[in-house]
Amino acid sequence: MKNFLTKFLAYNREMLAKSSSHNLDPHYRSSVWMRAAIPARSKAVEHGWMGGHPNLPDPFQWPSRGGQPYQFLCQINCAFLPRDLWGGLGPRTGWLAIFAARTGQIDVKVIYAPALGSDRHNDNAWSKASSSLGHMDDKFDQFLGPPPKWQLEFVDAVKDATCVPDSLRQRPSANGPFRVAVPENQPFEWTTFELLVSEAFKAAKERTVRFAETVREWEARLKQPSEDLTNILNEMIAVSDQLLAALHASGTIQPFSRESWLTHRSLVSRIKLLDDEFLLHDGRGFESVVNTPQIARINNQGLLRTPLAQSPLFLPDSAQGRAHADLMRLATDLERDLRADVRIPPPPIHQHSPNTARWKEYRESFPQDWQNYANRVLNIRKLYGSLLIENAVTIAPVMQEQLGLLLPETLDKALNRVEYGRKWAVDQLAKMQNINLDEKIKQIDVARQKTQ
Repeated sequence: MKNFLTKFLAYNREMLAKSSSHNLDPHYRSSVWMRAAIPARSKAVEHGWMGGHPNLPDPFQWPSRGGQPYQFLCQINCAFLPRDLWGGLGPRTGWLAIFAARTGQIDVKVIYAPALGSDRHNDNAWSKASSSLGHMDDKFDQFLGPPPKWQLEFVDAVKDATCVPDSLRQRPSANGPFRVAVPENQPFEWTTFELLVSEAFKAAKERTVRFAETVREWEARLKQPSEDLTNILNEMIAVSDQLLAALHASGTIQPFSRESWLTHRSLVSRIKLLDDEFLLHDGRGFESVVNTPQIARINNQGLLRTPLAQSPLFLPDSAQGRAHADLMRLATDLERDLRADVRIPPPPIHQHSPNTARWKEYRESFPQDWQNYANRVLNIRKLYGSLLIENAVTIAPVMQEQLGLLLPETLDKALNRVEYGRKWAVDQLAKMQNINLDEKIKQIDVARQKTQ
């Protein structure tokens, strides 16, 4: 081993000396790829395998980190490594067994063995906690384990490619029709195959429902924007202009500071409330707009508490503490009523879907109920905005990142913030007035075809 390390270091010093010209010797190759061997090779010419279990002699200790065993990836026959790989350095007899930890980072252990030994097993390496199936249903528990063993073979790396391209991948049906009767084309065991088929059907059905919802959403977007939306955007632009003028005027009287921004709290609060009104009239759900978790965070409560403050920011018997408690009560009462109302649209199928179409249908079917709920939502958001800005100096140092409450410290930053919001409103108006119906209809047709 000492002689090998001496040769290895000497060779690398030589390569580093030549690296400035980027003209390495033609006999030197830094990498080689491996792919599934189809058909499988005989044991006598086995290049290696992936999956299954490592085959290593004694003494052997399964590699681990922090008590969690690594997972076995593959084992390689050094006798079949290309002669010019690493300039001929490295072992050319024996086997390399490669293990990896599921840490989300590159964490690999390589064990060299001069000869094969016996199969090594470690069931803990494939427990649910260390598997990518940890979040799945318990029905997968019986399948947790190493993937089936499959033979590998070496192929030359392609310049400027980072992995084996499709042109070098082999498939069982590459040279003829795929025949299920051929043993190599059959599943390793039928129970797993049946589960995979059932999951594939389940996934296909879910995708069908998502495509149908996409069609519904896009069709809703084809409708002419409501007059309420247009009025809200126009008011946002007008209030932004007022705030810009006020900021310019105050900047000429005194040096700008955080307190200067807060002197315009009425205009700032009105813009924030108009944002919420826009979301409601654009088809956003009531619970999404009222955002109870955000209201809880203003007093460092809920699941997303900041470690900088281990207790509520407001004392329970203070005016701010009582105001926040009343605000939380209003929000939770609204959530309770919404969840008890069977006419309210269900949560979207996809986590990030706005469910716009269903909410617009609800508003058209029950306009008075929608308005009553919307009034409650906007009242809560108005009280939230008032509590937030009136106590911004107290809240900002601790909660500014969680709440987006970055008080502008200079006049330029304040002006940029207002101008950015104004531009957004102008862009939204332009989009509403210049809808490309032909393009939207094409997208809907494509989604319908995918659904079918």
